[in-house]
Amino acid sequence: MTKTRAYREAHGVVSGAVNELRLGGVLFRFPPDSTPEPYSAGPIVRGEADSVHTHLDLSGWIAPRPRIRSEANGMAAGGCVDREISRSAS
Repeated sequence: MTKTRAYREAHGVVSGAVNELRLGGVLFRFPPDSTPEPYSAGPIVRGEADSVHTHLDLSGWIAPRPRIRSEANGMAAGGCVDREISRSAS
């Protein structure tokens, strides 16, 4: 049931809006052009998640544009970044 609009909305995520999700004790704010995909192992709590996957297009932030893929930082050609953020189990 993850990756559906209803699942995102249950977490408080709305496409095209600034979204905030708390993972553990850390609040993350996602820009409107980056809709996060939250995941919760247990009951869903609005505004919270156990992990989140997001895609950020940083091509407008970087000059000159990168020409190679760097596995170390997850950046692909064109300046796009895919990341999964998880809260610590500690």
